[in-house]
Amino acid sequence: MERGVDTWWDHLVDVLATLGEVTDRDPGGLTVVLDEGGGSTRAVEIVMTPDEWDDMCGIGGWEMDAGAQHVRQQVKDLPRDKSYLVYSLYNLVPCDSPSLPVDPAFARLQELAAQHPNGIPGGRWYAYKPDQA
Repeated sequence: MERGVDTWWDHLVDVLATLGEVTDRDPGGLTVVLDEGGGSTRAVEIVMTPDEWDDMCGIGGWEMDAGAQHVRQQVKDLPRDKSYLVYSLYNLVPCDSPSLPVDPAFARLQELAAQHPNGIPGGRWYAYKPDQA
């Protein structure tokens, strides 16, 4: 694991290392191996790049240590039926896979777009000034 390039990322790794072994995750992120006691371990994969971590802290409003401690707590509290924390809009979302689940509303919009690649016949969108509505 390359160290010293991104102080914020390094701090996150250091805080997570208090829980267990931390390694780089391919293609991006970190894997934290937690000791579950009795010789068993559990791997939690954080799907997030250093740039997303910077965004999560900077744009999302976390200070470096508070953000790292928050992620540490999320790793500790991750339900046993989940193995991933996936970055989405300045937060980490517990997931079953390294991808975010598809929102049913967006899935329906994608379906409609595929059925009508040139737009819905007769459909129009208009913008009016507030005083004309």
